[in-house]
Amino acid sequence: MIIGRIIYAGSKLSLSHVKGISSLWEACGINSKINVDHHCYRPMDKLLDNQEKIQKELAKKHLADKHLILYDITSTYLKW
Repeated sequence: MIIGRIIYAGSKLSLSHVKGISSLWEACGINSKINVDHHCYRPMDKLLDNQEKIQKELAKKHLADKHLILYDITSTYLKW
């Protein structure tokens, strides 16, 4: 999905429709019909389930020397 977002800017649904014009999905080992729920949202759910563990491992690896980390959250929104 990351490569797809870079090459084909758009939603996950639109990414699921590039199969006819791209070999992106086949390069990822997916040769069946693209199901946006199964191929896009389910992997994101798995990441969300493991978010805290992933963040802790990344922090342990990259923040060991107390480096300053700057990151962009402009694609994130807050719901009041």
